Amino acid sequence: MGGGGYALPGTYKLRLTYNDFTDSTLLEVKADPRLGVNVDVITKNQEIVDKLMVKIELLAKAYDRIKESKETMAAIKKITPKDKDENIEQLKQVTKEVEEAMKEMSADLFPKENVQGIYRNPNLVTTKLRSVRSALYSIEPLNNTELLILKQTEKIVDETLEKVNKFYEEDWIKYRKAVEEANISPFKDYKPLK
Repeated sequence: MGGGGYALPGTYKLRLTYNDFTDSTLLEVKADPRLGVNVDVITKNQEIVDKLMVKIELLAKAYDRIKESKETMAAIKKITPKDKDENIEQLKQVTKEVEEAMKEMSADLFPKENVQGIYRNPNLVTTKLRSVRSALYSIEPLNNTELLILKQTEKIVDETLEKVNKFYEEDWIKYRKAVEEANISPFKDYKPLK
């Protein structure tokens, strides 16, 4: 989602670092008098939104972890021998199962790949997160609709994180065990060149 709410009025310490040099100064942020901003309202709104932002940061970590895991699986598939060894066959079967579980688990996080034209999916978590923006930048007290959107978004994020955690606690461990039992190595045995 990126970004954040407004910088609340107050004094902030600004620290700049370049190579081995660090310097700091105090910076005073004042409310824009043209907006008639109520600092207490913005502070309260920010406190409400900050709770959700912590979970959204976890969701970003989950997103990165899934992408990394997909890359790991692709690399392992690439070096998996074509042998008919029992452990290799078991690994191939577990790989199919885990790929399907990953696909199901991440369906609400990642848009479909290789889709031509404009593609919008209202069920994607990222689509639902966009609705939080109005609350993030609100200078008025959050209304019931905005509070409901925040609550629904938090529920969706919690459910998604639960799916991700379940995948890594069960399916990913099963996959890792199968890879380790298959004793796959990215190294080849090379004979001396003569």
